[in-house]
Amino acid sequence: MANQYQNFEDWKRKIAAIAYENNYILWDFSGYNTITTEPVKTPMKFYWDSSHVKENVGDYILNRLLNKSDDQNIPKDFGTKINPSNIDQHLAIVKQKRKQYLDSNRESIKRTHKLIKNALSGGELDPDTRQGIFK
Repeated sequence: MANQYQNFEDWKRKIAAIAYENNYILWDFSGYNTITTEPVKTPMKFYWDSSHVKENVGDYILNRLLNKSDDQNIPKDFGTKINPSNIDQHLAIVKQKRKQYLDSNRESIKRTHKLIKNALSGGELDPDTRQGIFK
């Protein structure tokens, strides 16, 4: 989100307010958690590709929405109920987890940025640069 993160946060605040005003419960499954920060490897447990989750993640979401807390497979950090009274705290936690993720994955992020930059500039794909991405 090129320089649009503030707009994204504002959008979440607005959605939280609309849901609250209409007596809906709103869940946020985005951010940095066990599911969304799964290390890239083959095969992946939670994702088919960079943007499509597997059936088990859909089941986790449905079980959270339906309050089926007996599903022991759902990571504890996956899904947060948000509303106007907790949205700012929730967004602050997301930012903190983002910083922790970036700090813990600097080399992997650098390698990914290099691959993207090379691909966007029409560079040849060197098989050695992919080494270690898929284990």
